Amino acid sequence: MVSKELQAALDAAEAAAEVIRAHYGRGIGVRIKPDTSPVTEADVLSEQAIRAILSARFPSFGFYGEETGQHDMNAEAVWIVDPIDGTKCFVREIPFFSTQIALWRGGRAVLGVSSAPVYGELAWAEEGAGAYLNGRPIRVSGITDLSRATV
Repeated sequence: MVSKELQAALDAAEAAAEVIRAHYGRGIGVRIKPDTSPVTEADVLSEQAIRAILSARFPSFGFYGEETGQHDMNAEAVWIVDPIDGTKCFVREIPFFSTQIALWRGGRAVLGVSSAPVYGELAWAEEGAGAYLNGRPIRVSGITDLSRATV
């Protein structure tokens, strides 16, 4: 069973994935932000879709979006969003990008969602509830010796 907050983040990630898949591989325009990073219409539209869902369900929470800016950063809880983490790959039609949504409360992240829409992968974790990839539990490796690890 997931919390209402996690369900909202999962729904927002799916809404963003729909926008992103509709734009991926379509040769969309790119502009450069003042920090010299690229941004596309898909970045902005997917963040707007995320923000619409999260703000409707949790209007008292703050929001920090890479593309649409900040709102009420002193709220009890703040959503942190990067709609397309890896825009340079997205623009070049390299599928190594994802949507990142986290909820920050009390000075720490309490849940996170990562969606890789081209691969159909959806990962999430919530404090005290475990971590999952496409609905299946995942865990940290038990390997403690670097010489036995695959890097």
